[in-house]
Formats: sequence, structure tokens, C-alpha cells
Amino acid sequence: MHDCLTIPEILQIIFENFQSLERSREDRRALAALARTSNAFSALALDELWKELYDLEPIVCCMPSDLFSGRGEDRKLLRPIKASDWHRPRIYLNRVKRIYISHDSLVPTNIFPALNASLPAGEVESHFRKLTSLQWSYQKDLLNIRFLLSPKLNTLALGFPSSLTNSSFLSSIPLVCPGLKELSVYSMYSSLEGPSISELIRGLHSLRKIHIAVPDLASLEHLSRLKGLTSFTCSLSNTLPILHSPLSFIALEEVTVLDGNFETIIDFFSRCSLPVLKRLEISPSSSATTTNADKLHRALSGSCPPSSLTALTLNFDAGGVAEEHPDMYTIPFRSFEPLLCFFNLTSISIGSKSGICLNDEEMEIIARTWPHLRRLSLWERVESQTLSLRSLSTLAEHCPCLNSLSLSLDARYIPELPTSNARQPVSQLALHELCIGRSPISGPAIYTTRFLSSIFPNLSRVITEVGIWGLDELGEDEDSELQVYHELWMEVESQLSIFRAVREEERAKALADKS
Repeated sequence: MHDCLTIPEILQIIFENFQSLERSREDRRALAALARTSNAFSALALDELWKELYDLEPIVCCMPSDLFSGRGEDRKLLRPIKASDWHRPRIYLNRVKRIYISHDSLVPTNIFPALNASLPAGEVESHFRKLTSLQWSYQKDLLNIRFLLSPKLNTLALGFPSSLTNSSFLSSIPLVCPGLKELSVYSMYSSLEGPSISELIRGLHSLRKIHIAVPDLASLEHLSRLKGLTSFTCSLSNTLPILHSPLSFIALEEVTVLDGNFETIIDFFSRCSLPVLKRLEISPSSSATTTNADKLHRALSGSCPPSSLTALTLNFDAGGVAEEHPDMYTIPFRSFEPLLCFFNLTSISIGSKSGICLNDEEMEIIARTWPHLRRLSLWERVESQTLSLRSLSTLAEHCPCLNSLSLSLDARYIPELPTSNARQPVSQLALHELCIGRSPISGPAIYTTRFLSSIFPNLSRVITEVGIWGLDELGEDEDSELQVYHELWMEVESQLSIFRAVREEERAKALADKS
């Protein structure tokens, strides 16, 4: 055996290459073979093999053969599990760091109570010495995982059905796992579970990340006092009372609001102080009226310093739009103006089913204000387009790092190619992909291709809404204008590669002439 294979660090790198999100059977067999090959390999290979479990089946299989009959979901318990039955599994359990149990677990539910009964309180840590992360997304009672909980757990993710048993269990978690740093609860609470979830939240004082439905003001105020909380993903209950005192999240860097009405969300951000916030995503449960969008944008501009925010996502496309008053839901440029204070934004995405109205002059203000943009998505479905291809040249000139762009515009008019102050053609090299939505375009496509290829020489892909969803999903006829636009944009995409090839030939020829 080569001397380098006696170095533990090298072996660990080799064994980690067998790692995947869900190890294939071949990966596990290879690691098991390595563990049996040499004493030098055994410990490290077993550590990697048992580091993550996606079921408790491997543990159960290590128990005595006279304990169960059958295999997998047909397994039946023949006698009570004794402490001595854990002797062989314990060799491997001390290597387990993360366990994921989902609805397709091979261990029957009726085995879990026996496993719990065989590990009295206080003995969990001696069996799972390295277990720090547990995910349960099994639609069964949470009591089934009691034997896996210990003070060493720092990450816990739970998905469960509503029941009195689960409600009682939630409030006991802080007593068993007081040091939790990451908590995710994927069940929308019922009126039964609301108080228990509140107790769960208020019982934890070391949280750094939390993903949960906030049931009441007391739990929200508790979270605002946590000095280590850096990531907060939540849905805000519509029954939350109006906040009368400010909430100061001094360490929060990421906030995601996945649900809630506009009144609750606006009130939340109006009362929040977020001095170090970097990434923000808001997805209200209803469409944004112009008035609500204005209020939210003003609340956001007052909740965190202009220099801290780098990524902003506003999903305003939930719910319906009143057909008799569609103008009430239009989001004009003046609504965005409070957001222009965040001059360090590198990613901004705003989606609205009702319409985002911008013209070329307003897009120039956006491009000049956010020159560090790497991602820009202004997704809308208005019939009358007010942006033209000139807005793309503005972005090319002022946003040199922009590499992802989603924008609807009117491409039926081809403007003159833009030039820089040195009278050289503007050329932006970062953009590779352009999502153009339902943008109208007229033929022949070669003129649009020439314009795009000139300002974005590395552009290689053009995506339309028809290409994403298909006409059937959009509810349009096959011979509609959308289909015609889609086909023309696909011609543009195919011609872009030709333009790139011609430029490469010209560049190669110029270099050859110089030499």
C-alpha cells in the first residue's frame, strides 16, 4: 500500500468523494468494501458510511436476528427490545451525525415505541454521541423520535400532522434540546398547536436560524431579543395584533416572509429595526394593490440601513386581480423610489401578476442607482409594453456585472447601437441568459439578434414564457401572437451562436495578422 494512503487526511478526502445527497447502493457497497479491506481504512470508511442516515433501517438491521421477523415495511417485532440488543448497533451509532426520516421510511411505525422504550431518558447521548441534526418529515406522531432527542442536537426539522399528542410534545422539546441553533417546523399550526409552538419558540435561547409560522406576539418579541439569530423564515399569522413597540433584530442577516396579508407584513416591517439585514424575500398571500406596495416599500426603506441590503425579492403575484379595477394593482416607478436608497443591491426580483410599469428613462435611473446588479428580474404580464430594447443597452452600459436578466419589453423597434463616452460600442460581457417573457417582436429576427449580440456578446440563451410553460398551460391557441413571438425569439437564440462564431473567427484572424 502506498505511503500516502496511511495519511488520515488524504483518506478522508477520498472517502468523502463517495458522498451524495442520497447515497446510491453502489456507493454504500464501495465504502463497506473499503472498511473491510484494511484496518487503516476501517475507521474512516465507517465514519463516512454512517455519517448520514436516510432511514433507521440500517440501525434495525444491526440488531439480533431473533428480534424481528420479515424485512422492511413487513418487519414485525417478536419480543421487547433489551439493552443488550443495542451492543452491536452502538459500534455504528456513535458515528452518526445526521438522520433524515421521511414518509417512505422502511421501518414500520409500530417499531418506534419499542425503540423508545428500550432507551430510557439519559441513555440517548451514550448511543448517539455525535448526532447533532435530525429531520422528521413523517406524517406520524412526534413521540416516535423521542429516543433520538438529546441536549447535543443543534439542528431540528419537523413535519407532522395536527394532533393533541404532537401539540403536547412540541412544548417539551426545549427541555430536552435547550441548545438548538436551527429549528424548522413545516406544519401550519392549528388553533390547537398555536400555544405549543409559542412555548417551543420562547423556550429556545440559542437559535441562529428558524423557519416557522409565528403564532403570536409573545413569540415574535422573544425572537427579536435573540442576539444570535441571523436567519428568520416565517409566515405571519393574520391574527397578530398591531405592534405597539419596536422590534430590534440586531443580528438578522436573512428574512423571508412566506405568507401573511399586507396589513400584517407592513406593520411588522414598520416596527422592525434590521441594522445588518443582507437578504430579504417577501411573498404576501394576496396581490399587491398600488397603495399596499407603496406602504410596504416605504416601510422597508425605514427598517434597515441603505448600505446593508444586497438581495431583495418581492413576490406580488399571489391571489387574483379585480377585473373591474385592474389599475388599482398597477405598480408604477414612483412606488419603487423608496427602494432606490439601497445602493448596494446586487440582486432584485419583483414579480407582479397585475403589472409593473416602467419606461426607458425610469430604467436608466434604476441602472444608474444599482450598478452592482448581478441579477435583475421584473416579471409582469401587462399587455401594453412601455420598455423598449433601449433599456437593455442602458443596463449593458451601467451594470457590467449583470449575468441574469428577466424583463418584458417591446422589441418591435430596433434602436441605434449605443456607444460609450469614448464613442466605442457598449459591450457587456457578463450576461449569458435573457428571460424575455411575453415580449412582442417583429421579423426578420436577424436585426434583433444583431442588436443583442452587439451589446451582449456572450449572450447564448433566450427564454420565453411559452418556452417555460407551454401554450396549453397559458391557455392560448397554437396560432396566437404568443406562439409567433416565441418562434421569432427562438430564431434570435439560434442566430446568436452564429454571431459569436463570426467574432471568434475575426479575432483569430486579427491575431494571426499581427503575428
